[in-house]
Amino acid sequence: MPSSLRAELIVELQIQDSIVAGRTPLELSYLLAAGTAGWALLQLPYPLVVQVGLAALFAVAGAALAFVRVAGQDLTSWCIALVRYALTCRLAVYGPSHPR
Repeated sequence: MPSSLRAELIVELQIQDSIVAGRTPLELSYLLAAGTAGWALLQLPYPLVVQVGLAALFAVAGAALAFVRVAGQDLTSWCIALVRYALTCRLAVYGPSHPR
């Protein structure tokens, strides 16, 4: 296989699918879910300040999940890592490994 063809294949395999404006389907679903939740919160019979505050909170969370990357990883990966860390047992037992 020629090296130029191999380089093209590697580049092609590293490109994620994009639907609209370079966003992946998962990122678009975050934006859609956050927008829907924000709109639904605006329909609740609460004071306007509470409605707008909650809607803005969901909008910011959805935008962060869709656009923010930390250390080359998206926030979804970081949230999964944090949940796995919180759920794992961190008890270390010190002593000999073989009972005598």
